[in-house]
Amino acid sequence: MDFGQDMICSICGPTPDATIWDGVTVAYSRRNLLPSLTPPTIQGERSIQRSNVCPVKHIQLIPNRNLRLLLRFVIKGPQLSTLSNQVFSEGTVEYDRNKKLVERITKIPDLVEKLSEINISLGRLFNTHFGLAVVLQRDPLDIYIKFFTQISSDENALQMITHGSLMDLRRFIRNPLDSKASALRFIPSLYQVVKHEIKTGKLSADVLGVCEWLYLRSKVVFDLLRVHEMSQAPPLDKYIPQDEWLKTGCCYAMPAIRDRSYYPNLPYENGLDLGGADIDEDVCHKYYSTYSKKRLTGGIMCVWCTHSVCYGFHCIRAAEGRNDVFSAIYTRWRKAPKVVVYDFACALQPYCMSREPDFFKDTLFAIDIFHSSEHKCGEACFLSTYCADNPELLKLNSSAAECGNSGIAKIRKAVSYMTQERAVMYMRVFFSIWNRQQIQKMEGRQ
Repeated sequence: MDFGQDMICSICGPTPDATIWDGVTVAYSRRNLLPSLTPPTIQGERSIQRSNVCPVKHIQLIPNRNLRLLLRFVIKGPQLSTLSNQVFSEGTVEYDRNKKLVERITKIPDLVEKLSEINISLGRLFNTHFGLAVVLQRDPLDIYIKFFTQISSDENALQMITHGSLMDLRRFIRNPLDSKASALRFIPSLYQVVKHEIKTGKLSADVLGVCEWLYLRSKVVFDLLRVHEMSQAPPLDKYIPQDEWLKTGCCYAMPAIRDRSYYPNLPYENGLDLGGADIDEDVCHKYYSTYSKKRLTGGIMCVWCTHSVCYGFHCIRAAEGRNDVFSAIYTRWRKAPKVVVYDFACALQPYCMSREPDFFKDTLFAIDIFHSSEHKCGEACFLSTYCADNPELLKLNSSAAECGNSGIAKIRKAVSYMTQERAVMYMRVFFSIWNRQQIQKMEGRQ
């Protein structure tokens, strides 16, 4: 069968800028697992050892965890203005009922002081909208609640401000005009604050001061992570694609242009993916090992473009992990995609940035709209947050992987009884037929 170029979308091109990743529990028996299976996660002859890459802690916008918790405690919950002009005696039923509200109010002066120690403009901006003289009289605007919730999130600073957005923020600080504010649309929480202040009359000096602090803090975090330069991909003619996918179980539209590097000083580099437990106790976790039955392999990792065309897959030995997405992108893309949608992107971003910050510095990692409700992470991790201010992202079908999974479910039972080579061939034929149907639909619409 001549598969041809049926794993390339005619609109997105050979290496799409927006990719949707998902692991699928289409697996065969582990008894049929062959030594020839070679997913991108395995190091090769040209793998580089990055001994200088080590874990970096406290890279959030607010490094102090207790201060982040305190900030979220004060700004989240019922509005504090409900206590206006009310006096409660300690020990009364009314006091016990509103004890948490009273406690939140009493924490405000200390919180303003601690935020001012980080940045004086940050402390003043918080006091302007959440100070004692304000919260008892009126409710803070929702845009300021979202902004301070975001800077108190447990994700690292580069989740909220990517390197590309960092340059836009720098240009805005140098020339804070109304026309320049739109450059901040990939920092949604800050963009809404700036847009509101410009619309109401004047951009305050405190907001500009906070912009400078965000820029400096994010740049410091990136410099801490960037301990090596990105290795250049070899010329295209050096790697001649060989049709060995039937043996290796790794079938992508683009050939491998580099091998996965090795990071010996990072935890769990060789072990099973702990699903975010290696990052922080406050972040989302995902237990990959529970996704497939013990007698079967770990399924397959698939990548889709926004038009639901599958660009490839590879078979997973044991269980899906962040390493599967990281390795597939790193070994096949000359330049990382601009958008990576994954149902566990909140943990994939620090995984990728801790290993290859230069390669992934301009990539937006986002959780698809379908899975956002299952996460407790900050809104900077959600694709829906960016769609409101970036119309081009509305065209991105973040459920493309889920659409494909519904079709793959038809072959799940059959594959579970096959040998490795037959299973790989069967899946390859399925994706070929699926892609040709999607391409025909696009041509029909055109």
